[in-house]
Amino acid sequence: MRQPGRFEDELETSFYFVSDIGVHTRMYKDKMFVHTASLKTGDALGGVELSVLDESGNTVVSGSVDSSGNAMLAYQLKAAHVLVARAGRNVSMVPFNQPALDLSDFAVAGRHESWFDVFAWSGRDLYRPGETVRMSALLRDNDGKPIKPQPLFATLKQPDGRLYAQEKLEPKELGYFEWSREIPADAPTGRWQVEFRLDPASKEATQSMSLRIEEFLPERMKLDLSAAQDQLKPGEALKLEVQGDYLYGAPAAENRFTARLTLSADVHPVETLKDYFFGDPLIELPKEAKDVIDGKLDAKGHLSEEVTLLDETKPAPVAAVLSGSLYETGGRTVTRTLKRTIWPAPELVGIRPLFDVEDGAGANGNASFELIRSNAAGDMLGGSNLKLTLVRELRDYHWIWDQESGWHFNYTESFENTEAREITIEAGKATRIDVPVQWGGYRIEVLDPATGLT
Repeated sequence: MRQPGRFEDELETSFYFVSDIGVHTRMYKDKMFVHTASLKTGDALGGVELSVLDESGNTVVSGSVDSSGNAMLAYQLKAAHVLVARAGRNVSMVPFNQPALDLSDFAVAGRHESWFDVFAWSGRDLYRPGETVRMSALLRDNDGKPIKPQPLFATLKQPDGRLYAQEKLEPKELGYFEWSREIPADAPTGRWQVEFRLDPASKEATQSMSLRIEEFLPERMKLDLSAAQDQLKPGEALKLEVQGDYLYGAPAAENRFTARLTLSADVHPVETLKDYFFGDPLIELPKEAKDVIDGKLDAKGHLSEEVTLLDETKPAPVAAVLSGSLYETGGRTVTRTLKRTIWPAPELVGIRPLFDVEDGAGANGNASFELIRSNAAGDMLGGSNLKLTLVRELRDYHWIWDQESGWHFNYTESFENTEAREITIEAGKATRIDVPVQWGGYRIEVLDPATGLT
């Protein structure tokens, strides 16, 4: 401890204030915006007196904030000045010789701020060589209000950055600009840039847009895949109806049609109950898509086909996705998909976790769920004597070594039934269950005696 007021060269000293006034400033060309807020609550703080002092301690400008904690002072920034905010015994200071806000660790990109802006748009951003690009633009100030009419310069650049075209645009009514340019048939494909400037010599564009110039062909045929079955039973074939037509009206008579079938576990088969999980997501299904149809449409562009989806019954809902392709004469295709779900029973048990599935339930506590019985239409049905089993998945890790991988770990897996109970579900309601869990992996199995499915 030293005597107050005595400061020697070997002592490092610092002044600090204990204050509840938080001060935020924004500097403009000849104005300064000040906002004050309570550091304790974050609420706006009114009744704060403001003053800017020069290097001699003289007041340059003063004022006070309103009830919202805001004030606008006529002031031009000088590094030697300091802003002082006072409210009762609270005093806060903002020296202007310090960095306003250090953004050196952040990537700051884009054009510099300006008092005006160009709002440009196009009907589409994809064109073919030989088509005409049409652009529209509005010239506005920072508040979106029209400004004094003046010319606007539009520049079109090729994908390699070279200038392709530049044109001076004259404003129309309400500051509206319109510009069009035909893309030559031999134009290079890729991403073209349209830039707008008030000064044609400016290196920085006020506004820019990207356009894709690509050799693409629009579809010339339409393809419709349908099936009268909303869902399928085990062993039931999908009765597929195919209709192909050219867009100008003629049927795609005798055109080739192929279809591929993909199967996957459908854990959310009920559209109105997407939060509930049904069936076993780990059932074994073919991993590769299977070619199921390769034929031709008839003279009316129609094809009826029965497609066998599963060779054996699975104890869980299975999503069957049929991807059909209709071929033009030159071999180009139009592809559409059709999805149907194979229900293993008229009613299934669904379960909804009452916690974040990705984060999991907390360890050494209770994991909560809701159980329902539902049909394919989403009707919540009742059920009794449902047997619930909580299975803990145990893993014993160990080290192994081989010549290919060296030392690495592996594990042996075992399962332990930690709890079993019978559940009754009321029609139209979900039944909540809470099960105690520790750290690690668990799974819940619910056996429905009415269907024999788990």
